Amino acid sequence: MLGAYQYTPAIWPSIFTLILLTVLAVYAWRRRSLPGALPFAIYCLLGVLFLAAKVIEFLAVDFETKVFWFNLEYPWWMPGTTALTCFVLEYAWPGRWVTRRT
Repeated sequence: MLGAYQYTPAIWPSIFTLILLTVLAVYAWRRRSLPGALPFAIYCLLGVLFLAAKVIEFLAVDFETKVFWFNLEYPWWMPGTTALTCFVLEYAWPGRWVTRRT
């Protein structure tokens, strides 16, 4: 989307988080055979997509461009939440705790 963009210092926390999520995604992808690593890597990648759109939304000046990037970033919430839930359930290994005996 073409529009007016302007630098703002409000993007730096999101950029640092983007870098952190990228490093965590690579780290988890290399260890994807461990329990919970693959859903965590997917969650990190979806978070990168969300934050990239959020940074561009911060940079946008006019209202139509902000609305465009807002509409582009929020479809990543549901798959991200699903991936995070799968990570938590796989990492916690509920089959170990929830058995017929206990």
